[in-house]
Amino acid sequence: MNQNTYTFPNRVKNPLRVARSLWRVTKDLSRTEDAAIVQIAFARSRQFARFAQWEQVAERLSSDPRVDRVLKDRPRLGWIDANALSQLPEGTLGRTFADHMACKGMSPNLVEPLPVDSPGSFVLAHFGETHDIWHLVTGYGMDELGEASLIGFYSALFGQAPHFALLLGILFLNTAFFRPADFRRRMDALTVGWEAGKSADSLFGRDWAGLWDTPICEVRESLGVKAEPVVVGEGIQAAA
Repeated sequence: MNQNTYTFPNRVKNPLRVARSLWRVTKDLSRTEDAAIVQIAFARSRQFARFAQWEQVAERLSSDPRVDRVLKDRPRLGWIDANALSQLPEGTLGRTFADHMACKGMSPNLVEPLPVDSPGSFVLAHFGETHDIWHLVTGYGMDELGEASLIGFYSALFGQAPHFALLLGILFLNTAFFRPADFRRRMDALTVGWEAGKSADSLFGRDWAGLWDTPICEVRESLGVKAEPVVVGEGIQAAA
């Protein structure tokens, strides 16, 4: 199958489907598919867009000359050929990504990419497209502890973005109502991500498609993500 024959599943136009995904992700932070559906549905809401302040986030990010160029060029990750990535050498970013998607039984082309017509809409679309890549580069697993670490990493890099403050709120609500016994472990995981995010270069706007054939250890090193691992999540090696 290729990009010309692939039809993206229509999951975000049914309000009941979106409501079910919202409930599922509130109960289980690791439900990547449901999180993506909720994010796309919210992204199409003007009210949520005003709350998230994506245009203001883009303006703050543009103070970095590299990111400013990205916001003007707006490169998209686009459709991902998982079969081609699975043929890359073991240990490369692309092969690691393809193997991980296969292991989770997930398609990397989960929902149709968001349209982009402004720097702010690109910021939102780019975060959605590259979320799983950030998991791999940071080393944080896609279980609930790994999600907590990535939220901490995001928050350290983009602490003034309301969207990530909202993610922190969802994390704490989920912990209070569904996982109170995990409070200490989640705080540890959040702290690991926060500390790593403060010292790493911004992962935002990187040419990930151009790095598919690069060893993931080299990608981490080039971005200042420390290679010395600690365990975050169930058997997941996370860069500290």
